[in-house]
Amino acid sequence: MAKVISEGIGTFSQHYPRVATIVTAQAKGKANAMAVAWHLVISVNPPLYGVSIAPMPEIK
Repeated sequence: MAKVISEGIGTFSQHYPRVATIVTAQAKGKANAMAVAWHLVISVNPPLYGVSIAPMPEIK
């Protein structure tokens, strides 16, 4: 019989490589989205999730 390994979210989220994800936000009634490749679970209790975003000049 195959061995089954079970992990909680705290352990599982530390594996690499990670998949890219989409981050969405809304400010002043305007919705926006961006793809991010660097993201991680910061805390399970309370639930906190982090992404790395560098400031860029506004594109007009």
